[in-house]
Amino acid sequence: MLTFCEGPSINKWAAQQEDLIAEWVIGDVTHGQYLTRLDTDETIWTDTIQALKDAFREYHKGDTAHRELKRLKQEPGQVEDYITSFQTLLQCLGWSTTDNGTVEAFREGLLPGLLTACHT
Repeated sequence: MLTFCEGPSINKWAAQQEDLIAEWVIGDVTHGQYLTRLDTDETIWTDTIQALKDAFREYHKGDTAHRELKRLKQEPGQVEDYITSFQTLLQCLGWSTTDNGTVEAFREGLLPGLLTACHT
């Protein structure tokens, strides 16, 4: 998996993970470190995946969701997709459908024709 990781941000991290995995399964006898895991140990995989998530998780998920909510627009014939996307972004923000500003944000993304039809 680590050999598929490319790019300036991830190259150093991948190299560090490779070294860590080598310490787990080979050890470093010159420094008194012996292997702590077999190469078939599933925790190598789960720990590496968790380390990847931790290292590259989105720190400003709420900010991103808020920006996406402001840009979210209904496409013609796609009202169900709009509603699903809107609800997903609300969840990321920790908002409910009854919070102040939620209805206004929803209305801002609707197609003008549908919005007009809802008011008549």
